[in-house]
Amino acid sequence: MPAPGWDWTELQEQALRRQRELDARSLTAKEREALYEEEIDNLKERIRDLEAKLDTEPRLDDIGAKENGLSELTAAIGPEIYNGEFYDRFRVAASEALKNREP
Repeated sequence: MPAPGWDWTELQEQALRRQRELDARSLTAKEREALYEEEIDNLKERIRDLEAKLDTEPRLDDIGAKENGLSELTAAIGPEIYNGEFYDRFRVAASEALKNREP
């Protein structure tokens, strides 16, 4: 599994927070306000990036439960979080059943 990491917006946000915390006592009100405004702009940019990402990724409802033969299952328990989630869960259940079977 890849290690979780920060994207550029998160990195900027954390740097601004740290800078604001370190310089809070030495900053004037205008400088503090400028830092807050910059952080707000970065957060707005992050929101736009995440919304764009949501628009480009397929919706859970559109992933094709009928193609996978899972239409009744998804109707009963809801859509998959990621494509192939149900199959992964079935594989784990089968593997555990095989491990715990009686000889």
